[in-house]
Amino acid sequence: MKKNLLIVLCVIFYHYTYSQYCTSGGALSNIDSNTESVNLIGSGGSAIVYTGCPGVVGVEDQTAGQQVVLNVGNSYVAYVQFGTCGDNYAGFGEAWIDFNNNQIFETTESIGSWQGTPPTSLSAFNFTVPSMAINGNVRMRVMQSEDATSLPLDPCATFNWGSVVDFSVSLQNGVGCAGYYGDNIADAIEVAAYPYADTNSTAVCYSSYSYVYSSPDVFYLAVLDPTKDSLKVSLCDSDFDTHLSIQNTSGDVIFYNDDHAACSPHSEILFPTSGLDSVYIIVEGWNYLTGNYILTIDHDYTNSVLHLENLPENKHTYTVYPNPAVNRIHIKDVLPESIDVYSVSGSKMQVHGQNSSSVDISVLPAGIYLLEFVYKGHYFREKFVKQ
Repeated sequence: MKKNLLIVLCVIFYHYTYSQYCTSGGALSNIDSNTESVNLIGSGGSAIVYTGCPGVVGVEDQTAGQQVVLNVGNSYVAYVQFGTCGDNYAGFGEAWIDFNNNQIFETTESIGSWQGTPPTSLSAFNFTVPSMAINGNVRMRVMQSEDATSLPLDPCATFNWGSVVDFSVSLQNGVGCAGYYGDNIADAIEVAAYPYADTNSTAVCYSSYSYVYSSPDVFYLAVLDPTKDSLKVSLCDSDFDTHLSIQNTSGDVIFYNDDHAACSPHSEILFPTSGLDSVYIIVEGWNYLTGNYILTIDHDYTNSVLHLENLPENKHTYTVYPNPAVNRIHIKDVLPESIDVYSVSGSKMQVHGQNSSSVDISVLPAGIYLLEFVYKGHYFREKFVKQ
C-alpha cells in the first residue's frame, strides 16, 4: 500500500504548480510614475533602504539585497516616497506585507495607501506585526499605479505606468507551522475511518496549491471502503464561503461544489466511489477567503449513487450509446427523470434532458464528458467521447 501510494504521489506531484508570489504583473513602461524611495528600519539593526529611478518594467525584485527583520507584536514605520522618473501624473500607491506567509498579498495585509500627484510629501505607513503572523521569509510589495482609478489596488495588476517593487521580510517570534499537515498533496491528511470529522482553519500555515482559487487550501487523502458505493463530504458548518474539490489519484478533478443548496455559501458533495480506492479532498475558500471550517466525511446510506445492476429491484443493466457520439447520446433500457452533461473538470454544460432517454450534444466541442442521469431517485454517471 505504501509503495503504491508513493508512486501515486510522485505522479501527482508533476501535475501541481506550487503557489508562488505573482510576479508577471507590474508596469509596461519605465518612464513617469515610479516609487522613488522606500525606507523601513526593522529589528536588530536591519533595514530596507531603497532608491528608485530609473524605472523598471514589470516587478522589480529587490529581495536578494533588501531584507528587514520584523518581530511579531512590534510596531514599525515604512516611509515611502511615491513620485516619478519623468513627468508628474496623478496616481495611487499601496504597500503590503505577507504576514500569513501564504504568498498572497491580501487586502487585510495592506500597511498603507496613497493617492495624489507628484511631487507629494513622504508617506509614513505605521503598522504593527499581527500576533498570528507566520514565522519565515516573506515579501513586502510596494506598488504605484498611474492607471488605477481607486483604492485598494490589485497587487498582481498589470498597468501602463508606475512601478512594483518587492523586498524581503523575515518574520520572527510568530506562529510556527510545525505540526500543521495537509498543506499540499504530498502532505495530505489521511482519512481511513468513518465517520470522520476535523475542525481546522485555512487562515494560518496553509498556502494555495490547487487550481481553483488563490485562497489557501487543505488536502485530505480519503482511503475508501470498497464495500460502500458513495461518500458524502460536507463543510456546511464552516464560518466562511467554502469550496470543495474531489480529485482522483491521477490529479484529475472528478467532482466539485461551491455553494450547496442546503447550506450555501458552504459546500457539500455526495459522489459515487465505484472504481475508486482513494480520493483527494481539497478544502479552500472562495476567491481569497480564509476561515474556520468543520469537515465531515462519511459513507452515505440514504441517497447513494449506484450502478443500476446494484439496485435490488432492477436486475437488468443500461447502455449508453453511441460512444463516441456526434449529435445525440442515448440511454437504453431506462427512462431517466433527468440527464445532465459535465466536463471532466466538473463544470455542468448547457445541455440537459427531462424525462427522456437521450440528450442533444451537438453544441458541445469535441472532447471527453460525463453523462449523469437520475433514475428512480438514484444518480448514475458514465464517461463518453464527443467527436
